[in-house]
Amino acid sequence: MQNQPSLINNIKCNSYNFQDSFALELLKGYIQSDREITYLHYHNCIEIGYCYEGAGIFIIGNKILPFTKGDVVVIFKNQLHIAQSAAGNLSKWNFIFFDPIKLLPGININDFQHILTYSEGVYDFKNVISTIEDY
Repeated sequence: MQNQPSLINNIKCNSYNFQDSFALELLKGYIQSDREITYLHYHNCIEIGYCYEGAGIFIIGNKILPFTKGDVVVIFKNQLHIAQSAAGNLSKWNFIFFDPIKLLPGININDFQHILTYSEGVYDFKNVISTIEDY
């Protein structure tokens, strides 16, 4: 059985320092373990991940969402989250981290604020886009 999330009282910020000329970073072949969850983290950018092997859960805010091979996860700027692979297994991911303001200079930030930064309770977004219909 998968490790159950323990009381989470530790929050970390994983910031990306994008160059002004290129506001995108790729992380290929990230391996997610089944280690016990002891903290949540957030980023100063939007994160999109593709799981190409394995399964487990994402804790995103107050939601616990399952993921499996073929799923995509979307994490908004400043949204608390962490992943955990199924017990005894590893999952493998490719991630893209980007800052749309720097990536698309000249856009009116006020027109896109609702998708650039996560605000609890503003809308219900599942975050994990699954290839399995039962999710």
